[in-house]
Amino acid sequence: MSSLSSEALERIRAQFDYGPYPRVPLEATPKENYGALAIHDIRSAFYRRDRSLKATEGACILDVGCGSGYKTLMLALANPGAEIIGVDLSLKSVELAQERLKFQGFPEVKFYALGLDEIGQLEIAFDYINCDELLYFFDDPAAALGQMKAVLKPDGIIRANLHSKNQRIAHYRLQELFKFLGFLDGNPEAAEMEAVTELMNALQPGVLSRAAVWNLPLQLQKEEKQDELEQWLLANLLLQADKGYGVPDLRQYLETAGLEFLGMVQAPLWRLSELFGDRDQIPAFWALGIQEASLLDQAYLYDLLHPVNRLFDFWCSLQPLAPTQAWENLPLEQRLGLKVQLHPQLATSGIEQQLQEKLKLRERFSLARALHGEFLGLLTYEPLFGALIKPLFEKVLSVQELVQRFQQLQPLDYVTGELWELEAVAELVWNFLAELERDQCLFLTQA
Repeated sequence: MSSLSSEALERIRAQFDYGPYPRVPLEATPKENYGALAIHDIRSAFYRRDRSLKATEGACILDVGCGSGYKTLMLALANPGAEIIGVDLSLKSVELAQERLKFQGFPEVKFYALGLDEIGQLEIAFDYINCDELLYFFDDPAAALGQMKAVLKPDGIIRANLHSKNQRIAHYRLQELFKFLGFLDGNPEAAEMEAVTELMNALQPGVLSRAAVWNLPLQLQKEEKQDELEQWLLANLLLQADKGYGVPDLRQYLETAGLEFLGMVQAPLWRLSELFGDRDQIPAFWALGIQEASLLDQAYLYDLLHPVNRLFDFWCSLQPLAPTQAWENLPLEQRLGLKVQLHPQLATSGIEQQLQEKLKLRERFSLARALHGEFLGLLTYEPLFGALIKPLFEKVLSVQELVQRFQQLQPLDYVTGELWELEAVAELVWNFLAELERDQCLFLTQA
């Protein structure tokens, strides 16, 4: 049974047959978009769940709602050796996706014009299902999650997302306006996009709906990027069947589908402590509440306080988060034995070169910005710490080896002026590595 009404399904199919999404040239490549590649790297998800480093070789990945195939290309680049299948309602999108992957050197990736309720026809169980920018279209997201669960391996992981109603409230007001005007009665095309653009441009700059959504379209018009403007309009103000949700909705859908929440895909963008200028000034009741709150409750509070994230972009699975011991609770000797590996999408010559340039100029740096972009409270580190992790671009090291390297780079304790005590330097290096792990920049594993 479809979790979309037949009318909604046909509207969505028509819209994406008219304008396959995203509108990215075939020759465009995300090879240097490290953050996007990390999101599509299945090792990010499996490490989050149980600190396992899932092998990409031989993994079976499904891209649901693959569109024009640009994100399928990300999956292929990020997961070498994986078998990848893309499905989409829109036949034109599927044809474009197939052409893109062949052009980019991945002719083995298969595509099918199928709806979500038809993926069982493939008779394949998947290690990982990527359902990006699709779930919010469904009349019953829980049923849609259940359909993906039905083709998921017992230890598999699903990545999906819902639109935040709080972040997109102005978009939904304008969608209601354009429905009232009849712009969404059929498939919005050039005439409807022109009418929307004329109306929004004519409004006074202080009109709330214009001020909330129209800055980027104005910039695209100024730069004469008509194709990007049309894509933005169709993906926002003229998007068929778009719906917004809250975290309580997400919780209910997961419970109904029998799936466990593993966390937000870009967890640092949901960190409540980052909403305070000084962590030492966080009210005691609030700090305690953060520690005791579930990951979903923390996301709920963040969305209420600071609704800047367009998507609730999450991982879920049949298996819950593993009850792994917090690294910081391990005895020092065990922590020193842990292995340290840069995230595979950061351990690249491009990022290493960026770090090298920072070191030459003796400037502060942040690996996390390569993954998450600029965001509130993102920490940068002194050049000394950049020099500390530079060998990780070539090989996996233990915490103890990094402690020894730090002692070589900085032989004397900052405070005493004497040679470092092991516990003091180990604590300093450990705190740095723990911060990088929280920012999803590296993996820590048992030897």
